[in-house]
Amino acid sequence: MSETERETVTVLLVKEATADKEAEAHVLTEADRICLPAERIASEAGLPIAELPGRKFSASRSAGGELYDFRLLGDPRI
Repeated sequence: MSETERETVTVLLVKEATADKEAEAHVLTEADRICLPAERIASEAGLPIAELPGRKFSASRSAGGELYDFRLLGDPRI
């Protein structure tokens, strides 16, 4: 995947934060299911954490395999 290519990911659910763990987003990528910090996705996409489940985003993947630069697909605000 080149630097300009983005992949589509879907947030399936968000597991709420606990005293010792931050909120986790369970994300379906094109290849697998992973857990990511929900705050990072929400911050990059400009959405509250509560609005992440069920939403589709495009994201870039670093050379190390990390997803970043989440952008809401079909964003009605644009």
